[in-house]
Amino acid sequence: MTSFAVPVVNVNGEVPTTVADLTARLAGLWLYEANGADKIDRGGEPIHRYSFMREDVMRRLEAIRTGLVKVDAVLGG
Repeated sequence: MTSFAVPVVNVNGEVPTTVADLTARLAGLWLYEANGADKIDRGGEPIHRYSFMREDVMRRLEAIRTGLVKVDAVLGG
């Protein structure tokens, strides 16, 4: 099994639960999207029933990036 280093860890060297959850959701979305879209919108863009989840994850990640939401983490090295 391949593993990847996540550059955000807490003081115990563990990936914060919030970060692990968001990355797992993105991975699941990527796998789902790899199977193709459920439908095409009027502009010709593929969409699927979980597009709301991607928007939520990206909004939460942006809030973390900008400091609006704090996670118990430091940059790992």
